[in-house]
Amino acid sequence: MMIKKNIRLVLTTLIITIYIFISIGCYSENKKTDFAALNINSFDKLLKWSVYNGAPGIILYVNSPQKKFLGSFGKSDLIKNNNLRKDHMIRIASLTKTFIATLVLQLNQEGKIDLEDTIDKLLPQSVSSRIENSNKITVRQLLNHTSGIMTYTPSFPYVWKKIWGIEEKWSYSDALEIIYDKPALFKPGEKHSYSNTNYIILGLILDKILGYHHSIEIRKRILDPLNMDNTFYEMYEEIDGDLAHGYDDYDFLFLDSYEWVGGLPDGGMTSSAENLGNFIRTLFKTDILLNDQNKNEMIHNKVNAYERGEYGLGLYISKVPDTEYEIYYHTGHSPGYSSYMGYIPEKDTVIVVLINGTKYGHIDPVNIIDKVLSLSLKTG
Repeated sequence: MMIKKNIRLVLTTLIITIYIFISIGCYSENKKTDFAALNINSFDKLLKWSVYNGAPGIILYVNSPQKKFLGSFGKSDLIKNNNLRKDHMIRIASLTKTFIATLVLQLNQEGKIDLEDTIDKLLPQSVSSRIENSNKITVRQLLNHTSGIMTYTPSFPYVWKKIWGIEEKWSYSDALEIIYDKPALFKPGEKHSYSNTNYIILGLILDKILGYHHSIEIRKRILDPLNMDNTFYEMYEEIDGDLAHGYDDYDFLFLDSYEWVGGLPDGGMTSSAENLGNFIRTLFKTDILLNDQNKNEMIHNKVNAYERGEYGLGLYISKVPDTEYEIYYHTGHSPGYSSYMGYIPEKDTVIVVLINGTKYGHIDPVNIIDKVLSLSLKTG
């Protein structure tokens, strides 16, 4: 009996420790590398440097009118020693939010949803009554993270279930139970505070309006028309292709997150580098996905996102360092996976970085993106 108690104590302590590290890591600032002191003057060298400095594997895609680069380096499976291919998928985490925002704006341009509608008008009372200010929080405020609703990650229940409920699906209800009846962080519209819960609620709203799960419309309206055959909505679609293993490195513990299934609208999709590049360029360069009015809503209806620049409806907007060029982008982090997707409209340049590992403050797309941008503009 004493042995069992000791085992439970050790495991519980381990989970609490992981929770603390995830909590600190998710919100800590990544240390930038001084690439000027390194002889990294090509994409290939950058890929190799990233792996030699901690990334299990990395895929880089850059596409401009002058140059196209698609490369990978490292491993997709450290146990089997399998190489990471250029077409491998990873879990793209919060890049999913740009797909959700695109679908919301498509329904807006069709008159099926109004960005000024409030939560209480769109969802049943069983949900809205347990969210403070639901009669004031609009769809627009959910999209740009000015709702004042707390995020459900990285909460202790979330980490606990991720550790112990590997095979169990994480549901809308699981996420919302964490934030129900909690006080608002601030008045709706007062400021920006990134919250994954906003996109959980948007997923519920989409399902209510459509009458079925919104992944069906993402497939019909976005993925199929763009021939994105290497992109899937996890839990709701069978993945047809190779998903790289994802690794969490907390210094004291190394985890393979491959079985930690996602599937929620704040970060539930998987994709490949070329597919993501095709999506973000099509989104802003053509009217295939959105008309001009709704593209303007997405990029010009922005709020201050502090060190990240500004946040529109489902993506960030900032300046490329040392230039006057704007870049539209999103980053993604989930257990074992890190991602970046960006588009520079003035240069018609697409940049995607996918890493099958997380080691906060070390190798991460945010850590190396300035160098990727610099090389992209020099070569493109």
